[in-house]
Amino acid sequence: MAITYLQSTKNIAQKIVEVNSISKSSIVGRCALASFGYWWQDHPEYHSIVSCKATESHILIEFSNSVSLIIKTPKDAEHFDGSLIIWSVDSLSWKWKGYGKGYSQDNHFYRKYRSIKGNMYCGTHEGKNHVWRYAPRPYHPALVLAWDLPSGPPGPFLSRLRDRGKERFLAQQIENRYLQANNYSQENMYVG
Repeated sequence: MAITYLQSTKNIAQKIVEVNSISKSSIVGRCALASFGYWWQDHPEYHSIVSCKATESHILIEFSNSVSLIIKTPKDAEHFDGSLIIWSVDSLSWKWKGYGKGYSQDNHFYRKYRSIKGNMYCGTHEGKNHVWRYAPRPYHPALVLAWDLPSGPPGPFLSRLRDRGKERFLAQQIENRYLQANNYSQENMYVG
């Protein structure tokens, strides 16, 4: 499993476009979506990407089923095994309309995750779904775009990502403790 690490917002958007155009799935250009440990619509249905655009700090992805996603300040992105994983964001905003109708005051929905002082919060307008239903799950990545899901039930795939997230979290804690014990800061650690 080769892992490609992506840093800039524009590199992440370019990788989304690239992988989307060459995915191995039966229908090229379709991916399953998950955020903070939840599959979109609670199961990995496939979505077709219509466009993917980037600015210095935002990525806008539009899907063919009137779903759009705005990713603000994505960090720690990885591409491996037919999936793009974004581990951290400042905010993640989903917007969509109900099926068969145009946008109106009664027919637009959203789910927004936003980081406030290091904690991720969720706000939503989804009809009967309560906000607690989509509270961010610990150690899960902010966003998963999976073009080539492994066969079998989707739950173990997200569980493996959660375990990877926990390992990443523990490694960061160890590094932070080491830096504190040696009176280093992130800023002067890499000064040559």
